[in-house]
Amino acid sequence: MKKVISVLIVIGLLFPNIVFAQTSSKAYLTIKVNVSGVTITINSKSYGEASPDEPILEEFKSGNYKITASKYGYKTDIKNIILQPDESRQISFELALPDKFEIDKDKDKGIIGVEYGSLTIVVRKGGKLVPAKIYVNDTFADNAPTTINKLFVGKHDIKVSYKQDEKYRTINIDKNDKKTLDIELLNFGSLSISTTVDGESVKAKIFLDGEYVNASPHVIKTISEGQHKVRLTYQNYSETKFVKIYPDTEKKLSVDFNPKSEINLTSSISGIKYNVDYGKQGLVPDNVKLKPNSYNFKFSKDGLISAEKEIKIDGFNNYRIIVTLDNNLPNVTANMIGERYRNEKKTINDFARRPEFKKKGGLGHYYQLFISPVMIAIGVWAMEDIPGMGVSFTLGGSYFLYAAIKKKPIKENIAYNKKIPNFVKAENQEAKSHNENIDRLIEDEQHYQYNKNAIKVYEK
Repeated sequence: MKKVISVLIVIGLLFPNIVFAQTSSKAYLTIKVNVSGVTITINSKSYGEASPDEPILEEFKSGNYKITASKYGYKTDIKNIILQPDESRQISFELALPDKFEIDKDKDKGIIGVEYGSLTIVVRKGGKLVPAKIYVNDTFADNAPTTINKLFVGKHDIKVSYKQDEKYRTINIDKNDKKTLDIELLNFGSLSISTTVDGESVKAKIFLDGEYVNASPHVIKTISEGQHKVRLTYQNYSETKFVKIYPDTEKKLSVDFNPKSEINLTSSISGIKYNVDYGKQGLVPDNVKLKPNSYNFKFSKDGLISAEKEIKIDGFNNYRIIVTLDNNLPNVTANMIGERYRNEKKTINDFARRPEFKKKGGLGHYYQLFISPVMIAIGVWAMEDIPGMGVSFTLGGSYFLYAAIKKKPIKENIAYNKKIPNFVKAENQEAKSHNENIDRLIEDEQHYQYNKNAIKVYEK
């Protein structure tokens, strides 16, 4: 037995890798990173810098290791691992750029090259602590009370929200600051605002105690208890209301605008009277306020031609109306009124030239009826002595007689001819009516042109 043990000892000394292969304590670690220039520290000992294309490969004994990856301006990352004997492990670090703030409870993590301060936030309502939600730079941080241990140097927007209450603060953090923000919430209510014009919803600007808030419809969720001034503006219209807010209660404010336009009436001529629909009247110059509608404005003065015009008022814009009356209408001819009308005047001669007004069965017709029998008689008489002449006259007279008989009888022609004066008279009356209509159109056009120049409307 002693001999066997001695042999094993000799073999172990000569070939240690063979004898103790199953009891080796070595392990292998590969460390990869996502950015270049990352400093790797393992159990407080630096192992140089790693990059994406140059990872760190090291041989370690089995055991516990704390590995820290850090780079200036990036969040530090820490991993704790246990290496087993003969283990080959690969770990990766994904370093990230810092958020706007970081709450660090264990104080082991940090950002190399970034300066910090700390901020403690306490929220009270009615003197009692409340678990309000804390937002830093629009990002939820924690419920109050809380301490943000690592808050970047610089300005930060703090929002505190508790039920319907909200409060805002801006705070400046310096290096190694340890600041405390103690916020007392007031008793808040809310205000719901809607605006309409003639029952239809419109977007009006909302000003609360002189400060612009938003456009309606809108709910102001946190508004302090007490009386507040609310001003609403829409286009050129403005209305002011005073509301009283009660704690934890929503107040509703609905405003239906009743807009009016101001019309400034002016003229270089004194003493002009004006009259507006619905009985409004007075002397120019004057100022008139009217609701949205279409109005007929009339202006008059003795010795001058009156003028009138329909004007549409929208209720939001203001207007200036300049009036200039005259004692003469503008010169307008039939040709000047253009293609809107049949602008050619008619005369009786225009109708008399029509073909249907020519007399029928004139002297030529009577002559034909008279000469036909004479020609036939001559033809019969000459038939014995001059046969050729007799035949010609007989046939010619017969043809003329036939042609005359085929036309309208003489009585009908005479009756028709008697009616022609009546036709002409009727057409003459039509011409007269047509010409009177043209005269009326010309007069209308004169007044249209007159009113157009006499009343000029401008938006102010």
